Amino acid sequence: MKKGLILPAVLVFLLNTALVGQEPAGMPPEGENATEQNKEKEQTAEELYPYAKPLGTPIDRREYAVSLQRTEEIAKRVQKAFLLDAAARAAYVKQPAGGGEVRKFDEKEIRAALEEQISKEVLGGKSVNPAGKPLDATRLNARSAVQEAVHRKFPKSEEQLQGELVKEAEQKYPLAKKGDKVTVQYTSGRFNYRISGTFYGYGIRGKSIMINSRSVAVRDLSAQDIPKFSKPDNEAMRKRYVETKLRKYQDEKFKYEKQLSDRLLQKQIAENDGNGFIFYGLFKVDRLSKTLQAKYRDGTLLPEERLKGCVNEWTSADRIISDMADGMIRVTRKRIDHERKLEERRIAEEKRRQQEEEEKKRQEESNKKPDEENPDAKEETPPNE
Repeated sequence: MKKGLILPAVLVFLLNTALVGQEPAGMPPEGENATEQNKEKEQTAEELYPYAKPLGTPIDRREYAVSLQRTEEIAKRVQKAFLLDAAARAAYVKQPAGGGEVRKFDEKEIRAALEEQISKEVLGGKSVNPAGKPLDATRLNARSAVQEAVHRKFPKSEEQLQGELVKEAEQKYPLAKKGDKVTVQYTSGRFNYRISGTFYGYGIRGKSIMINSRSVAVRDLSAQDIPKFSKPDNEAMRKRYVETKLRKYQDEKFKYEKQLSDRLLQKQIAENDGNGFIFYGLFKVDRLSKTLQAKYRDGTLLPEERLKGCVNEWTSADRIISDMADGMIRVTRKRIDHERKLEERRIAEEKRRQQEEEEKKRQEESNKKPDEENPDAKEETPPNE
């Protein structure tokens, strides 16, 4: 999995969840630094679901590279348009220099321009709300769609094949019976011997066999011949044979199914990408994966069953813009309202100071008026003594 594709998607997801007041799910460590607990979960996830990745999710991000890039580019533009900085918010907070009403924060006007920009710069001219419905281009749906073709090439069920293999193993590795004609190789001292003849049975405690008139210790038999006369070894060899053949059949069936589903999925993804649709379910899958690994380690519920409802998230850019913009608009409106109240308080305080200064000036002017009204009044002189 390429980390270059993971990082942008995670950044967008963190931004989206942070704005709507959600806590993003933590991601378990990967690679050699993973804890023993997480390693155990990863192994369990792979056992439960053959397409499982380290996060326990059936999503390969490389398959949705176009959607990831589009989502990242949309997020940048939505953030710039709606999550305004202080300088941009000033237009909606401060009164114009020539007076008049404060400009209203109209997200509809902003969004119309934003959609036109995204259509041109991100979607290659495609509409942000394409007509029709996207194909169900997901791994689970692709697997379901090719099952008929897979069944034609591999018609036997595992139970049916296992029953046939058990019978085949019994014929291939028979346990010797008295009176059978046998040929064995054994070691005595430093020399190897070969003997052919009739098997007459076992010695004391079954530790030796009698062929013709020769007694041979079971432990001296070659590795290929021991299962012919040792029931535990014979059962183990038959079991290995059945498991090997069954695993080979399962692997071939899996590879064929994956080959068909990969081909179908790539075709569907390319068609959806070409029509302007975007796969938007990766973040929700990441969010659920850690819970899935922790809760369903005992295998009571397959991850694919839990993820089935949220994986199919092919949608339009219009919906993604709405999902991302909703939280940003609330944040921006809250900031604008707060800053507008501060501005109103500042203006009210400024008016109050002006009124106080004017009142003080009127008082000073009022005190000067009596002197100005009697300019010829003479100073009274005291009488002579």
